[in-house]
Amino acid sequence: MDKNTDNFALAGLILGISSLVGEWIPYVSILAIPAGIVGIVLSVKGLKSNTKRGMAIGGLVCSIVSLAIFVLVLICACVAVGTTGAYWSRYW
Repeated sequence: MDKNTDNFALAGLILGISSLVGEWIPYVSILAIPAGIVGIVLSVKGLKSNTKRGMAIGGLVCSIVSLAIFVLVLICACVAVGTTGAYWSRYW
């Protein structure tokens, strides 16, 4: 296959792992979101490779899990802020 698809698979894996790790570091998680999105795009392009297909699948899984964790944390934060306001409104 083409050498570029191998490079896409490797880059997708690196970005997927870095976005997954960066998701847990404060202030770095903001950079992990675009890294996860780019990791998904590169991993999908890397799926066309025959030799590095496992790397592409690993990068795709890591990127999707990273974005799912971000969405889950965002939903939990919104719920926490919403319920805190309802609690304190009884006292003001």
